[in-house]
Amino acid sequence: MKQKPRYKINPDERRHELRERSKFYIKRREYELASLCLEEILQKPDPNGDEAWMPEPESILMRSLVNLNLGHPELAFEDAKLFTICTDKKDLRQSKALKLMGDSLHHMNNFEHALVYYYRIIHSCFFRENHSLRFN
Repeated sequence: MKQKPRYKINPDERRHELRERSKFYIKRREYELASLCLEEILQKPDPNGDEAWMPEPESILMRSLVNLNLGHPELAFEDAKLFTICTDKKDLRQSKALKLMGDSLHHMNNFEHALVYYYRIIHSCFFRENHSLRFN
């Protein structure tokens, strides 16, 4: 008996579907399921090739939030740090990554360094407001 041919799903469509599903799970506070979806998104497509592959920054940021809510502040800090490396300094999501870094340090009882990241958030928000007012 012949099997029906399986249709291949476009990898970009699959990643988009998994990203939307993980957002849904995060809203419902089902962090374990969101973590599974995000791990599948952030897998390297071909382990032996494509050395220039970079993970999706939005998915890294969501995984950092999920790790923080699952009680893994070390992993959350590493993901937020990876997000700051992968994105431009002028990206508006940098303040969210800094907040996650501060929150993860706070959960690790490193309060002084957490305050440094919270201060950076305030400074970056004020800089953006003043910068936008200056050029508008």
